[in-house]
Amino acid sequence: MKNLKLLFVLTIVLAVTACGGKDFTKSPVDELVKQMDGDSTFSIILYDMNVEGTFFKDYYHKYKVVRMKDGKPSSSTTDWQRVTKEFFALNENNMGMEIASKVNGKVSKEAAPPGYSNYVGNSRYGYWNNSGGSSFWVFYGQYSLMRDMLGWGSYRVGRDSWTTYDRSYRGSRPYYGPKTTTGGNTFGTRSTFAKKTNPSSTWANKLESRKSRNASRYNSGYSSRSRSGGFGK
Repeated sequence: MKNLKLLFVLTIVLAVTACGGKDFTKSPVDELVKQMDGDSTFSIILYDMNVEGTFFKDYYHKYKVVRMKDGKPSSSTTDWQRVTKEFFALNENNMGMEIASKVNGKVSKEAAPPGYSNYVGNSRYGYWNNSGGSSFWVFYGQYSLMRDMLGWGSYRVGRDSWTTYDRSYRGSRPYYGPKTTTGGNTFGTRSTFAKKTNPSSTWANKLESRKSRNASRYNSGYSSRSRSGGFGK
């Protein structure tokens, strides 16, 4: 009888585990969204990333939050926030991008270029300026600071890119912009945009250092093969 009871308990435990009984860990993004529950509009941008440790690794994010306060735009950057390995991997390609937003009270967690979900393309904040056969987004004077807050700086937001996002990606899948001439992404972790958005980025500098080391090893190996190879007389 005792064995039957024990078997019954084990069956219940296994069933709960199989149905996702494992503890759910909220991400720092979830916490930020909760803290701004009273806001109707905001953008959370993945500002920087880092991994520390050799055998046992710790994963970190830093976020920039752009929101409206009393009708005026404001931004703030968090300290380093520890995240799970899974959440880090989920957003590994999203540095410099908006990874959560709230528009008219509705929260979305699809990655997009900063401001695409609400501030760009919204006639409340600016307008499309047609010049030289192209159309680019311009913020009204009172919202001009949003350009730098969102990380656009000297970049021009093209209408074609935003329209593609709005029609085919919004709320359904990440959007990294049109491919560059080298085949890379216009936006995202390894993009030029991400590097210029945060020139002192810990993660961007690590990636650049890793790239330089790999290139050095390749060139060193190539030189060694060149010296040792060749055709005999």
